[in-house]
Amino acid sequence: MKKLLAFLDNHILKFAVIFASLFVVLYPKLPSIYITHTWVYVRLEDFVIGAVVVIWLVQFLRKKVRLALPVGIPILLYWLVGLVSTLYSIQFIGPHLINYFPKLVALEYVRRIEYMILFFVGFSAIKSRKDLKDFIVFLFLGVAAVIAYGFGQHFYPYFWKYLPQFLQKTNFCFPSYQTGNEEFAKGIPLCLPVGSRVTSTFGGHYDLAGYLIIVLPIILGVGIFIKRKLTKALLAILFITGVITLILTSSRSAFIAYLFAVVAPLFFLGKKKYILPVLFLSVICLGLFSESTIQRFAQTFRLTTVVVNMQGQVVGLAENSLSQSLQNQLKKNNKVIQATQIIQGVVPEGSSFITLPQKKVATTTAVIQQGISGKEAEKLQLANGGLQLSTVKGNFSVQKALVYDISVTTRLQGEWPHAISSFLQYPLLGQGYSTLTLAVDNDYLRLLGESGILGFVAFVSVFVILGIFLRQLIPVSEDPLVKIFVYGLAGGVIGLFVNATLFDIFEASKVAEPLWLLLGIGAGALALEKKKVNYLKDISTIATSRIFLGIYLFIITFVAFMGSIGNFFVGDDFVWLKWAATSSIHDVIHYFTNASGFFYRPLDKTLMLLFYSVFAFQPQGYHVIILFLYGLMGVGVFNLTNILLKKKGLAFAAAVLFLLLPLHGENANWISSLSIDLSGVLLLFGVIQFIHFRQRKSWWGYKHYVVVFLFTLFALLSYELALVMPLLFLAVDLFVVGAISWKKVWGYIPFLLLDVVYFAMRLHAHAFVGGGDYSYSIPHLIPNVIGNSVGYVGLFIFGEKSLPIYEALRLHAKAFSLPIIILVAVIIVGLYIRVRKLQWKKLLTTRSFPLFAIVLCIIALLPYFGLGNIAQRYGYLASVGFVMLAVWLLEKGIARLANKKAQVASGVLVTIGILVWCIISVKTVGQEWQHAAKISYNTLGYLKIEYPTLPQNSILVFINRPIQYQNAWVFPTGLREGLWFLYRDETLDVLDATGLQQAKQMRQRNTSHIFQFLEDYHVTKVE
Repeated sequence: MKKLLAFLDNHILKFAVIFASLFVVLYPKLPSIYITHTWVYVRLEDFVIGAVVVIWLVQFLRKKVRLALPVGIPILLYWLVGLVSTLYSIQFIGPHLINYFPKLVALEYVRRIEYMILFFVGFSAIKSRKDLKDFIVFLFLGVAAVIAYGFGQHFYPYFWKYLPQFLQKTNFCFPSYQTGNEEFAKGIPLCLPVGSRVTSTFGGHYDLAGYLIIVLPIILGVGIFIKRKLTKALLAILFITGVITLILTSSRSAFIAYLFAVVAPLFFLGKKKYILPVLFLSVICLGLFSESTIQRFAQTFRLTTVVVNMQGQVVGLAENSLSQSLQNQLKKNNKVIQATQIIQGVVPEGSSFITLPQKKVATTTAVIQQGISGKEAEKLQLANGGLQLSTVKGNFSVQKALVYDISVTTRLQGEWPHAISSFLQYPLLGQGYSTLTLAVDNDYLRLLGESGILGFVAFVSVFVILGIFLRQLIPVSEDPLVKIFVYGLAGGVIGLFVNATLFDIFEASKVAEPLWLLLGIGAGALALEKKKVNYLKDISTIATSRIFLGIYLFIITFVAFMGSIGNFFVGDDFVWLKWAATSSIHDVIHYFTNASGFFYRPLDKTLMLLFYSVFAFQPQGYHVIILFLYGLMGVGVFNLTNILLKKKGLAFAAAVLFLLLPLHGENANWISSLSIDLSGVLLLFGVIQFIHFRQRKSWWGYKHYVVVFLFTLFALLSYELALVMPLLFLAVDLFVVGAISWKKVWGYIPFLLLDVVYFAMRLHAHAFVGGGDYSYSIPHLIPNVIGNSVGYVGLFIFGEKSLPIYEALRLHAKAFSLPIIILVAVIIVGLYIRVRKLQWKKLLTTRSFPLFAIVLCIIALLPYFGLGNIAQRYGYLASVGFVMLAVWLLEKGIARLANKKAQVASGVLVTIGILVWCIISVKTVGQEWQHAAKISYNTLGYLKIEYPTLPQNSILVFINRPIQYQNAWVFPTGLREGLWFLYRDETLDVLDATGLQQAKQMRQRNTSHIFQFLEDYHVTKVE
């Protein structure tokens, strides 16, 4: 008896973990205790996990088990951040939200502790290699049971005719217990019809797919390395049936994530020859066993017939999918072009209107506290930033369009913007657990929205530390089964991280609980090696790697400019959007052949058409793309500087200075800067690829040349500045490579020919050729070059604050243009005489970082020096040379100081000073753009509320139309196009007036209206 008790005492935790691992995945999600205000229940599995944790705690207090430290410290850190976030949310955020329930916030926090504490339990349960083998055996048995039940759910209707008559009468099936909605979550058994998405013992098909993503790589790895033929055959069957079960869930993203999950361990284990056969087998299974999955892939993005409202947003997929009132209105509307083919469908959820109550809500349900009129409700929505500038009144059209399915629509236009909004409002600690919608369908955005940056970093750090633990201990492990298990588990984690981009997979209980338990078991098996892990060394290496430095640059970009994401459209944005709203995929070819008198921007127009089909009239997505391009430009600055100086720290400083340079207000905040931002990225990375081409001596280096050519081509199709690309290559050869020859010059010929072809295409397309400030004046060329050079230097150093000084100097310099020209000529001659004494050949064949930076700056500004004015956006690419030169000069200046302490102190002070100046300037510029966007938003909102419809041929006269708010654009253009989105009326005429008298003279008909912008930029009706 004592031996039995001793045996149980030594193995009770192991048996408890095995039982819990099987119970969690095999017991359906039946409810036990109801939690008010949600349909999430306390279930029997929660009590089982609680019992296992109690056993672990008792064993820990008796010092019978190991504690997973220090590998588990990041989990404790995440719990700490979660606790602070929860307390902050309950104390400071909850009182200002409707439908906020502190109990749910606390329970969701405890729920995460419940999941992750299983890591410590699993770690402690491994005391020998035999324990790992036993866990793997029961893991595979559990998977086999899950698969068998899933097969039963899918195939039972086909076998009813073979079942006894008694079972046929009782409608026997393998019931599914789902938690997708409030009724199903009550534990209602469902017999799935033919073709339904399999859930097995899980609460939903996505949960089942997530679980299979974890276990299938482990099965594959063990099956490849096992020696016994019978066992290998059984594991092969288990793997194939598991893949089929995954396919029967009809989850597109899960299948793609599974491909990543199974390829990763094969790569880690050095079994690359199996990658193609496994992928081929998976695709074959997809074709054989899931026609619905293939159809869902095909329908993700498709061309169909849609009905669009006056704003250009989709309101239905066909007439029969709309409300009866809207169908009647369409029939009465003479402007509707009837579709030749009616396609049945439903209105995409994300395209529906969004109502907001008086206070912000914590759920998607709006609470109406008192009865108000429709106009008052719209004004209230406008004040809260929730007004959708659309209406069901007016003209509609039926047209072919690119449509993405309801799941994509819901994410892009509903769930994700809501999570982003919560994060932007509470960036550090988030809004609190459970305060977002029940599903965000993106675990990263959920992390940011609920627990902020601190929660996100703490959660990711858990997997970073586990990765270091794995990397250092696997090479010393003598048991191949440990390596196979851990590598397979690592593949499963990679698959989950892929799947987490479209699902809240780490919050699904039947996925999270097995995941953390298996991670603990894997870590415990590796810890048997008794080797100390040097975390600091690997953390330092990872933290300073080029990949992570690039990630930091993107983080800096989005943190510094995240306020712009919520900004409404301004100015030229409406022009771009109208092009997209009135075009289709068939019009793309015309972008290349007909510019309609505008600048030649075929690539940008094509991209805007694509963006509009996804984001419609919601600005957040467009701003995210602009910030992504901006961050990518910072990465390019880092790479170029690092290639030239071989100093990552200095290169990172240059990139940060570039991102925070006050000059770039337009590039980071304005959607219409797409063309300059995109071409800047293409040109900068083209220069980097050209340097690689010159440095590679083998024929393989010519792949870089091909990439450079493609980058240059796309840059030209985006923005005409790309014409200077051959000059940039010349600068590389002179000051980076340090040598030039006729052989190298031949490499410029394709790019010169490309410039010629580009000019021909522009002429053929009737593109804008210049005028006003966009043209060159020969008599004023030299003064313009001089004045603009001074102006851009001021912009580089002081940002937009230098513009008033520049304008004043330019105004006064006009009276002294001739003496200034003479003075500049004398200076140039003097410099020539001075430089003539140097050996020109030596100067032009010497590698010189500062000379390259200066020449890069000059070349990038060449097209703009002679124009009639300067613009911040024109200095975008040129500022790359400026920041490179600035950090180089600062380093050289600090290095001249007497001792190390003085160098360090000076470096810290200079860095802090520059950062403070840049951050203050960036914040000021951001506030200007936010205010400009608010003016635009309020203007259209006012007109939408006060004048929901206008007769045809109406005239709207605006007095004192605001061009800019300080240095941010409001309506330099775009007011007409913005109003088009309200009324969809090409007969509407929009005129400008400087005063009331002039406005009255412009009024010609009774359908005319006069509006005036007041000093506070609000618009009001005059007559």
